[in-house]
Amino acid sequence: KQWYQRRVRGNIEEEDISPGFVLCSTNSQCKIADRFLAKIQLVELRNIIAPGFNCIMHIHSSVTEVSFEELVGLMDKKTGKKMVDKSGKAVKPRCAKEREVVFAKLQLASPICIESFDQFPQLGRFTLRDEGKTIAVGVVLKTSNQLASQMTN
Repeated sequence: KQWYQRRVRGNIEEEDISPGFVLCSTNSQCKIADRFLAKIQLVELRNIIAPGFNCIMHIHSSVTEVSFEELVGLMDKKTGKKMVDKSGKAVKPRCAKEREVVFAKLQLASPICIESFDQFPQLGRFTLRDEGKTIAVGVVLKTSNQLASQMTN
């Protein structure tokens, strides 16, 4: 592992910094969220994934428990776009299986520093692990702040 160390003004000691902490400018602070919308490529699964499924998420240097809150869509493998029904609404799957790309709302066990992939790729990529195996890789599409503002508009 490679560590980058720099002096910080103030009363911050090395013991005060833990894995998952993100150093950012006071002018452009990193978002902190406990919910987010993600695009997830399911890689290797023993079972299916449905709302309520729990696993471990690795994102930047943070490791936290995550729960699938809602599956909001599937990606069509041929077109690379969200699958829609005849009326034009997104198809909401009840479950997802291996090799599918799913759009899902995820709930974190505790808030962490997280950004959408298009805003800051390094803080927007993650892997999901269960029983010691990587089961999925994904990107953050929207954080809970963006989801809340979308619901009020």
